[in-house]
Amino acid sequence: MRACLLFTLFATLSLALPARADMGIGGSARSGQTNLPLRIFGPAVNGTGAASYEMSGPAMGIVDTKWVTYEPNERLLYVSDFYGKAIRVYPAFDTGDVAPLRVINPPALSQTHANAPVFAHDELGVITTTNARRIVFHARTSSGYAAPTRTITGNGVAGSIGIAHDPRTHLLYVLATTTLADFSLVGRIAVFPDTASGNATPLYTIAGGLTHLNRPAGHYFIGIAHDPYERRIMVSSSTSGGPSANHRVIVFNQDAAYNAVPLRDLSGDSLSPGYLGTPFSVPSWDVIYRNGFDLPPPE
Repeated sequence: MRACLLFTLFATLSLALPARADMGIGGSARSGQTNLPLRIFGPAVNGTGAASYEMSGPAMGIVDTKWVTYEPNERLLYVSDFYGKAIRVYPAFDTGDVAPLRVINPPALSQTHANAPVFAHDELGVITTTNARRIVFHARTSSGYAAPTRTITGNGVAGSIGIAHDPRTHLLYVLATTTLADFSLVGRIAVFPDTASGNATPLYTIAGGLTHLNRPAGHYFIGIAHDPYERRIMVSSSTSGGPSANHRVIVFNQDAAYNAVPLRDLSGDSLSPGYLGTPFSVPSWDVIYRNGFDLPPPE
């Protein structure tokens, strides 16, 4: 009887774990472009491989798809339409010309950016555009001129570009860069506990020549995301005003550290015909979980 119960429990947990996950990415339109696609790539795609499917068309009613968050409970995509001054909500696994389920666009919203919710602490972490040497946290439900709940400062977050959160391991991944005299970039990913505050020192850093995070002059980093389904870290970069051939997404194992070699290195026009956005992850559309959740419980 006990053996039977243990086998049933093991089988249930095994089915609850995602078999695979897909990477999604959008972008912002170049001059004269409209209906910029939101593209989804399967877990085996590398190099200049084509997308598995995409959303695009006039019914989407969207200007740019640069910042996207997947919400697992309702399986929705929340798209921060920066130039459209709205948040548009779409079913995550539809394809083609998909109309939004709803549009959030009060005047006070204005131009929206990406963020990193830290639900365990009911906070929202953002990188201030006026000071790239600190990360500011506010209560997730706050509004107006609410005081921050904490900040992370110091050399560990200097030159911050993006932030991502892993709710299972309770880690923050901060993408940051240093510009050298020849305008080339030295990129790094600093990893902090999600309780970090003040002049915090990273637990460790992903950086070095093998990481592909060092970029030549004219390139810039766009953002970072954490894939909780395949446990990956994804970083996007491109060139200012350059061709889509310079688009790039580098993928690491979430346990990567120091001078780690990336698992995947995607590039080219297949990522986006416009200006590239920040990657995000969704569970593969054909995966069904017995317990009704996309993710196993936090560790």
